Amino acid sequence: MEPMRSYPVLGLLPQFGRDPVNTLVRLAQEQGGVAVLPLGRRRLYIITSPTGVQHVLKDNAANYVKGRTMDVPRPLLGENLVSAEGETWHRLRRLVQPAFSRRRLLNMVDTITATVEEFYPRWDALAEARRPVDIVPLMMEITLAVIARLMFTVDVLEEEERLLAAFDTALHALNRIAWSPWPRLSSLYIRALPSFRRAKATLDDVVYRIIRERRRHAPERNDLLSMLMNAEDPETGTRLSDEELRNQALTVFLAGHETTALALSWTWYLLAKHPEVDRRFREEVQAVLGHRTLQKEDVERLPYTRMVIDEVLRLYPSVWVTARDTADEDVVDGVTIPPGARVVISPYVTHRYPDLWPAPEAFDPERFRDGVPKHLPPFAYYPFSGGPRKCLGYFLAPLEMTIVMALLARRYRLTLVPGYPVRPRPVLTLRPAPGVYMWVERHAA
Repeated sequence: MEPMRSYPVLGLLPQFGRDPVNTLVRLAQEQGGVAVLPLGRRRLYIITSPTGVQHVLKDNAANYVKGRTMDVPRPLLGENLVSAEGETWHRLRRLVQPAFSRRRLLNMVDTITATVEEFYPRWDALAEARRPVDIVPLMMEITLAVIARLMFTVDVLEEEERLLAAFDTALHALNRIAWSPWPRLSSLYIRALPSFRRAKATLDDVVYRIIRERRRHAPERNDLLSMLMNAEDPETGTRLSDEELRNQALTVFLAGHETTALALSWTWYLLAKHPEVDRRFREEVQAVLGHRTLQKEDVERLPYTRMVIDEVLRLYPSVWVTARDTADEDVVDGVTIPPGARVVISPYVTHRYPDLWPAPEAFDPERFRDGVPKHLPPFAYYPFSGGPRKCLGYFLAPLEMTIVMALLARRYRLTLVPGYPVRPRPVLTLRPAPGVYMWVERHAA
């Protein structure tokens, strides 16, 4: 394979602009686990070796701050657990983390199950219509409803079209910031766009209205918003303000809705491309559930389903890159990183190291028969990042995916429509493009 051509002044900007995913993969192949990506006057340090990733995310995490990275989501999400640094982050983590404990989330299995089952009439109609549908927006609808119920206990589906449109507009705006050569200027420009302002106003209207109603009536509910409202910092005795509740709620809403929907979309695509895996998955679901209602104990009784999920997240981690800025000079795997440098970490690339993952492009859930392979070094697999800032959704996302997959597979069969080759389209997340077009078929009763 010929090395990538670096252009005067532009560096690798043309290749990266055309195909950022494969540019990073090839860069790691050519330069190793710590590579330099020249983009015009900017130089990005691409760190993908497990030892390098561990150093940045865990061992020396204090030196790698979100910094300019947060210019991307801040116009929409404000100061939140993802963007905060220092003591502000520690306080928010203490307040927010207990709401995402395994015990509390397992107690919400009935809520997730009931929400998914409410979509059966819609899917029955799709099966009856016998026409191709893009599975991505269908997964978006389900995960939007699920996260709304988990967060607020209320049904926001009557505003579904309005909310989905607002999220889509906001995400497109944030993507423009993410890939801009001048993110701070782009951030100022995006904030002034009427379309972005309307989308943000829509999301604010929904979330603040629910918070106000909850403050006024103060009902006891088993949802994430109540847990966040009642959370008290054990060190300071403070609670989250309305603005902080809004920021955390929107962050969870956005992360829990978009990323899980995309992971599910990739799952249906890969299962349809691999009928033997699909058969084993469906046989497990039928053997465990039969025709009865799914219970929280069933989640642990679906190990092959979890193997499928882990392999999907290896191949297509929803958050395919994350970035940090260096506070001070550092050395990673023998490479000197200057202060103020932009460091990019990509699980998508690490998960394709052939010396870690034989036949890395192959879809093989058996890799995870006993969980993450014990022989692998730490941070060879990190679909939810790692270290002190590991994503709080590391248990919720696979839990929700397991339930959605089991309930839909028991009732429907999904097959790919020929003529729609699917490729990953990298934005803030990793979307299947042009979509995952499938036929929905109802199983015989």
